[in-house]
Amino acid sequence: MQQPIFQFGSEPQNTTTSRPSSSHCSSVQERLVTYGSEALDTTEHLGLILGSQKAAETLLDHFGSLAVLASASVEELLPFVPRAKALRLVSSLRMGAVALLKRICV
Repeated sequence: MQQPIFQFGSEPQNTTTSRPSSSHCSSVQERLVTYGSEALDTTEHLGLILGSQKAAETLLDHFGSLAVLASASVEELLPFVPRAKALRLVSSLRMGAVALLKRICV
């Protein structure tokens, strides 16, 4: 069974030993296209959604885990990212949760 992008359990989901070396591809986007979503860790996926790896790292550091971040409101995210990015992140995490639940229930 393929691992979903957004896990709500312990972190990190992918370790550097399971990820292809970044020397093969120069960017997160290229690794996603070349190796699939399993090649990226949680921070890299969040960075793609937000358009900033630094913002992703800051959010995960502040909230402590993806599970806690996934329950954050737009207002709770505003000190860290602009409103448009907060809206995009809340929506993306909600869609991931819905997809995961539907996958489990089917």
